[in-house]
Amino acid sequence: MAATYKKDAFTLLDTNVKAFYAAALADYRHIEERELIDTTFFFTQFVEHCGVSDVMMLYELCSQFAEIGAWAEEEMPTVRQNAACGIAVVARVLAPGSFKTLVPACLKALERMLSVEDAQDEDALAAVENATTALGVLALKQTKDDAQLNRFLAALPLKGEGESQEASDLFIEHYEEIKTKPEAQTALNNIKTAVAANPSLVTDEARGKLEAL
Repeated sequence: MAATYKKDAFTLLDTNVKAFYAAALADYRHIEERELIDTTFFFTQFVEHCGVSDVMMLYELCSQFAEIGAWAEEEMPTVRQNAACGIAVVARVLAPGSFKTLVPACLKALERMLSVEDAQDEDALAAVENATTALGVLALKQTKDDAQLNRFLAALPLKGEGESQEASDLFIEHYEEIKTKPEAQTALNNIKTAVAANPSLVTDEARGKLEAL
């Protein structure tokens, strides 16, 4: 049933909705911020939940997410958050051979998002933490770069509950391949300590996995 629903949803969105949002995305500098938020959110959900496999579409989307992330001002935290999420969802599904030419633009965008000095506001913090997770996705799925990975590990656990859950899931998913790194062990200990004080920082499923590590 779920597979059938996903296929039907993809067909409906691909045929009747995608073109509208694609036009808005192409004109991102001139549309209202609320429309840009809706547009970037649509495409992150479309890729993540509808099984998008068109390599050219994924490439072009990620390129636009990176461009928007590098362009969006600090007072547009939700746009920046969505751009970071968009980079992450494409980096999860696009093969390294197809993604490699996107790496410089994605890193430029993420670095700008991570450079925000005052991220105490909830929305601003969410943007920074989603960029942190996106950097982790790039390091683990695409670049295999130790400096990028260590920057991600040093930030764990994240502060926002939703953001922490996603980042911790990513860490646990790849733990076996990075567990020999001292930075990974430090991150594991930090996560366990934080979860002991606030169990909501990880999902119930992740909490069970943590106990086994």
